[in-house]
Amino acid sequence: MVKIGVYDSHPLLRSALTKLVDEANEDFEAEEVDIDVSLAVGSIKRDGINIVLVTLHHGEEAPLEFVSELTKRFERVRCIVMLMEADPKAVTHAIRVGTKGIVAPQTEIGELVQAILTVRNGFEFFSKSVTDMLVNKYVD
Repeated sequence: MVKIGVYDSHPLLRSALTKLVDEANEDFEAEEVDIDVSLAVGSIKRDGINIVLVTLHHGEEAPLEFVSELTKRFERVRCIVMLMEADPKAVTHAIRVGTKGIVAPQTEIGELVQAILTVRNGFEFFSKSVTDMLVNKYVD
């Protein structure tokens, strides 16, 4: 069983994404994670969450601060950031704070499932368009 916490600053989107992820794979058990990091830490400990899916909307800093805090507090918890907009600065910032996976805005459910399983197995996952963005930024 893969226990997945879902973080989004918008309650309706958080609820919808949690339901979508929960139903995406029979081995997934998804639940909403509070946006207050101290409350989220409690539920992550109590419920044994090992993957946290974090959506990053344009201009938001709090989700990456949340990722940074989780990676400092929990060695076993892996974070995947879902970009709502293709932004090279957000990608590099997400990597710096300890994100283990980044999925692009156009990601479909099959790729999200692949990202979750890849990260759960100890590897990093980046959507092709995210990898291309990083390579282009490096080349420039």
